[in-house]
Amino acid sequence: PGMCAATEEHVGIIGGSRTHNELLAAFLAEATGLSCRCEASLAAFRTTGRLPDRGSPVLLLLDCLNLSHDAVLKVVAEELRQAAANESLALFNLAPALTIEQDALRLGVKGFFYEGDSPGSIAHGIQSILQGDYWVSRKILVDCLLHDTPEGHAVVCREPSLSRRENQVLALLVEGLSNKAIADRLCISLPTVKTHVSKIFRKIHLSSRLEAIRRADRHPGP
Repeated sequence: PGMCAATEEHVGIIGGSRTHNELLAAFLAEATGLSCRCEASLAAFRTTGRLPDRGSPVLLLLDCLNLSHDAVLKVVAEELRQAAANESLALFNLAPALTIEQDALRLGVKGFFYEGDSPGSIAHGIQSILQGDYWVSRKILVDCLLHDTPEGHAVVCREPSLSRRENQVLALLVEGLSNKAIADRLCISLPTVKTHVSKIFRKIHLSSRLEAIRRADRHPGP
């Protein structure tokens, strides 16, 4: 069931609003070329259809329409415990009044799409997440970091194991910049940024951008 643009599904739209979600799936397939499938639950998405191999990213979009703060976090916690290494989770149809972002980020959510967001904005965000970025405002990332940083100290980046350029890239990651924004800031190509990010994560044993932000004050510069 659901709408697909190819033989493997790279985006799963999860929730009970079947008609609305299938319309979104059709738009995403047309706008991005990504294959999408709608299911009522994440379990159903994983057990039907054909998923990409574990080297290809899969984004799971959880429909939060009419869900409470606690209900969303419960589902997120349960599903991320079962998530495969190549699966990312984002929330959509999210009510801003829930103020759930900091808690969800700490659990591992990679992006947020709100009630009233345009399909075009959702498509752009999905592509960013599948490329390894977060889809979340810089303010929310910084607020989350400051909440977890004792006494709200300013964050500086100086990892001795990294090259000068890698430390520059790390500093911009900590600011919340996307790969494309980092490429523009440093006047380097997007593939070069992705290579630097991969090396940074490997060298200092990081698994996510949020982890990089939290770690950034451990090796202060002079």
